[in-house]
Amino acid sequence: DFKQTLGYVTKNEAQFAQMTVYETLVFSARLRSDNPNEAFMQFRIFWILKLLNLSHTADTIVGDALMRGLSGGEKRRLWFACEAVAQHRVLVADLPTNGLDAPSALSLFQHLRFFADQFGMSVISSMTQASPEILSLCDTVLLMCKGSCIYFGPVSKVESHLAAQGFPRPKT
Repeated sequence: DFKQTLGYVTKNEAQFAQMTVYETLVFSARLRSDNPNEAFMQFRIFWILKLLNLSHTADTIVGDALMRGLSGGEKRRLWFACEAVAQHRVLVADLPTNGLDAPSALSLFQHLRFFADQFGMSVISSMTQASPEILSLCDTVLLMCKGSCIYFGPVSKVESHLAAQGFPRPKT
């Protein structure tokens, strides 16, 4: 049952470049479902496309380095959508914002936050140098330094904890 509970979104997902966004999601849903109800699957795919702002790309090919297709941010959202059609309760993402510009990274996390709230699922993500805007979308944070935990708790208390440890926020 564990594989049905946990979905993993890697940093470099491999998709079929020639398939459209919609075909990719149908393939993922059929591959992972024991007994797919076609009508429910179609509804879920279109709902996920809408929630992750991918509806306009449904007929666009995914693309790769040689074939023009989705943008980097759209590909990242598609990778999350592929896991979402499998109806996981927890999504784990490995560096989902790497390679994205700041607005695309923020947009991805805004969509993930809304998506997680709508489906009642948890999203666990590793990040380096998260912006304050992205950090504000998280509930809990684990800060690590050289492999050791330096803070674990609510995002709202990170700054005061670090200031108490002698690391106040620099004045800008």
